[in-house]
Amino acid sequence: MREVTGVQTCALPIFDIDPTTYPQVGPKGVRFLTRIYHPGVEEASGKICTQFTEPPLWDPKNCNLSTVVQHILALMKSPQEAEEPINPVAHAQCKNEPEVFAALAKDYTHKYAQ
Repeated sequence: MREVTGVQTCALPIFDIDPTTYPQVGPKGVRFLTRIYHPGVEEASGKICTQFTEPPLWDPKNCNLSTVVQHILALMKSPQEAEEPINPVAHAQCKNEPEVFAALAKDYTHKYAQ
């Protein structure tokens, strides 16, 4: 486990891919099975904000699952930079109370990722 801004990187993303349309069409969704407290992760479902898997950002010539994983890692490393946060409470805490955010993110890791 490696800590990144309060979030410990121990959860793996799950991809919803239609094999009949991939790679022309990006994953329909990406989510974590492990609960994560993060501005870019919906708390209840684990859904990750993934505008980069949709047109016009998804380009089958330049995008693949490795690209998606790189985007997710960048999002995890810089939670304050979530462009369209889907967890507004975590987003506000990350910007205004970074210590509180980091403590909650760590708490989630200890509760749900062990």
